[in-house]
Formats: sequence, C-alpha cells, structure tokens
Amino acid sequence: MQDRTEMNREEPEQTYGFTVVPGSGQDSSALQEKLRAMPGVTGAEVSELQGRVWIQAHGLARTVLEQAIAQSGYEVTGCTDESGRD
Repeated sequence: MQDRTEMNREEPEQTYGFTVVPGSGQDSSALQEKLRAMPGVTGAEVSELQGRVWIQAHGLARTVLEQAIAQSGYEVTGCTDESGRD
C-alpha cells in the first residue's frame, strides 16, 4: 500500500466550495472540526451567514465530502471546484 500513499501525496490539493442550508440547531464549528479531522483534509471553513463551506483536501472525492456535510445535518444545494480560490 506504500505506492497508494505516495500517489496521494502527489495529487494536487483540491478546493471545493459547497453551498449549504443548515438544519435547525446545527453548529457550524462542530461541522468545521469534523471536516478538519478527516484524513486528507488540509483546511475547512464554514460560513452559515453566506451558506458556504470551503474545504481543501488531497485525494478525497467531492462526494465523500458532500456526504460528511449532509450527515452533519446540512442540506448541500451546490458545489464548485474552486482550485483557483485565494
């Protein structure tokens, strides 16, 4: 499995921007901590005011990240690959 680990390191970092609608009683800081704890995630920012979640990750599929957000009680209404975002 060493080859797979090396391959993941060589993959470029992806930045995804999700548009979300929080469910009632959801805590944005809890979602942010959950995302940051995922292997491969190098950064996460949640803005309930903007209805946005930004995630920087290596080797993680968008669908995996979307499922993690949905499991936290947020409805994902859209996603963009924002690799060029500063």
